[in-house]
Amino acid sequence: MSTNRTTATTTTTVYDSCLNLRWNQTGVIVAGDGTRGSAANQFTDPAWIYIDANDTLYVADHHNYRIQKSVSGATAGVTVVNVSSTGDHPESITFDKNGFLYITGHNNERVVRYSPDFTSNTNVAGILGSGTSALTNLKYPLGLDLDDELNLYVAERGNRRVTKWTPNATSGIIVIGTSSTPGFYGLLLSLYSSTEAYVSSEDTDAVYLWAFNATTPKVSLTQ
Repeated sequence: MSTNRTTATTTTTVYDSCLNLRWNQTGVIVAGDGTRGSAANQFTDPAWIYIDANDTLYVADHHNYRIQKSVSGATAGVTVVNVSSTGDHPESITFDKNGFLYITGHNNERVVRYSPDFTSNTNVAGILGSGTSALTNLKYPLGLDLDDELNLYVAERGNRRVTKWTPNATSGIIVIGTSSTPGFYGLLLSLYSSTEAYVSSEDTDAVYLWAFNATTPKVSLTQ
């Protein structure tokens, strides 16, 4: 008895989709109506956004003194935090892994943390209204970010530095900045190194990749 065997060969073609991705050059409005105002569907100088895992959008509505929450597909937002009574101008926002919201308020020289239900808040960095170079204080805090251990990093434009605040700390540690560095605005921790961050500066119209404790940036991106 003879047996016939058939052998099949499978060829796999690797397709790199990244080489074929293109941005849609026509933007789509997902929040706001394009006009300045304080209505639920408007913003006045929106400064920062955060998108969570459910595609819910949070906007720091700078000159309306509020944080707006907008679910996917909504035509208007809901105010979850209103800081008009404190005079804080919400600038940058982020959430930690436990659902707490962090807001920089450069008018009051501090970072405030709100509970997941937004009903209570705690001052976590800086002293209310005290903008000096002391490590207990912040001066014109703008950008912020958090690492996996809930260490808070704050870009201080007024002090030309980035400070690190461990949980429950009463003072920060300088990780980036000297007297000759520009004033920093935006801040984003590197995904590839726990000791580097991206910082932007309006003073120099540049973005930098900066290693902690280095006196000069690792990479400078300018126009």
